Amino acid sequence: MSEPSPEAPPPGRVPPWRNPFVVAFVVGAVFLTVLPFMQRRFLKAPPPGPSLGAWQLQLTDGGTFGAEQLKGKVWIASFADEPARQAEFGSILRHVDDLGGKVVLVSFVAPGATGPEGNDRWFVVTGSSEKFQSLAMGQFQPAFIEALTSRYAGGFSRDFDAGSTLAEWTRIPTIAVVDQNGALRAFWSEKDLGQGNAINAARFLAKQDPKP
Repeated sequence: MSEPSPEAPPPGRVPPWRNPFVVAFVVGAVFLTVLPFMQRRFLKAPPPGPSLGAWQLQLTDGGTFGAEQLKGKVWIASFADEPARQAEFGSILRHVDDLGGKVVLVSFVAPGATGPEGNDRWFVVTGSSEKFQSLAMGQFQPAFIEALTSRYAGGFSRDFDAGSTLAEWTRIPTIAVVDQNGALRAFWSEKDLGQGNAINAARFLAKQDPKP
């Protein structure tokens, strides 16, 4: 006759370092603590390209607006002339509304075109045909072309070229990111990943000094 097996000892308390819930909590807390430092270390905005220089146009709702009013802000620019594209451009605001106005949108609307309704974070500017043409083609286009042909070209869309006319510009689905000093950082397609790239670059610049 076999002897009865001894009763199993009552289970003891699991040490905290062996509790999967405690371990997961600690790992998560450490990750969230170091994440901002990792982002600052590894995430970068495109390096400064050519400056867009001084410029001034008229707000569609009255008054003048230009480079002077944008000093110290990161801005994303669009030349879209179609309402659907303008609305899509405006949707960027919800991705930067937590930055306290450090990132704003600027829509350049060709003379006679219908622009979106602006606000204190979305400025819609236009001007006479002569002034708008001079700014877009005489001042902005050379900066864009310089960016395309320089060492900064890696972060830029290839949609712009030296032969683009003003009418072609308004049809090209591209947005530009400009830093706090008025330097062109990059321009991407306004669709899909391009808009996300522009938003990420603008957010990063807004949280850092405008350095490479």
